[in-house]
Amino acid sequence: MNPLPALRGIACVLGSLLAANAWADDWQLRFEHALGECQAISTSDYETGLIFNPPGKHTYYKRSRCLQELAIEWREAKLCAEVRERRSLFFNGEAYSELACRDDVTEQMERDRAAAAMLDPDRFHKLESVHFDQPHYVGDNIRQQLKTRGSHPGSYQVRVELWPSDTGEPVVIADYSQPLGGEGATLTGTIPNQRLREAFGGSIPEHEIRARVTLALSPRSHRDQFILTQIPETARRSQIETTLTWQQPKPQTRNPEAGD
Repeated sequence: MNPLPALRGIACVLGSLLAANAWADDWQLRFEHALGECQAISTSDYETGLIFNPPGKHTYYKRSRCLQELAIEWREAKLCAEVRERRSLFFNGEAYSELACRDDVTEQMERDRAAAAMLDPDRFHKLESVHFDQPHYVGDNIRQQLKTRGSHPGSYQVRVELWPSDTGEPVVIADYSQPLGGEGATLTGTIPNQRLREAFGGSIPEHEIRARVTLALSPRSHRDQFILTQIPETARRSQIETTLTWQQPKPQTRNPEAGD
């Protein structure tokens, strides 16, 4: 039986789960790259006579060790089905086996849950207020100001969506990572006028526009991701919706006294 199709299937499943998180899209590529490196190792390649290694690790198949470490790192117990223990008359290799692999993955997930239990969601930064200043003149950008409250330092994802209040789907105008420290912060920025016009098909209608801003604690690494998934999304994210009364900006006029 060729194990490669099964492993590729695992990569696709894990990839689809990670892709559902907009802030972890590249992790699928990282996993597939690491999986490919394990798959490239010959099934007959092994190490032995490692008497100074911990018990159970005196001999092993290199490919099995690679897959087991990958399974632990990515909390993917299905990979353990392809881990084979190398048996030797003089050396013990039971630490690299399907059973040991599954036990190690389970222990790692328990550590994730313990780490998540030590986090206090009440300290996570949440949106306190959102304010937009529409441009006064054609070509000006929209200025935005977001205020947060919280004391949990980390990387947070900020997403700004706008759409006409009467029709249409939300359009993501901005989506970026923002480091926040141990106290509330005021975040200021601009939404490019051109980006706004593109979102509304070239022209901005003169009526109310709905705006939704989302702030969410995001993982800095895939290890953080597995810990954060133990915490309900509603505890990691906050949203504020508001309405902008859009008025067409005035055309810019040149002051004759200002010169060129």
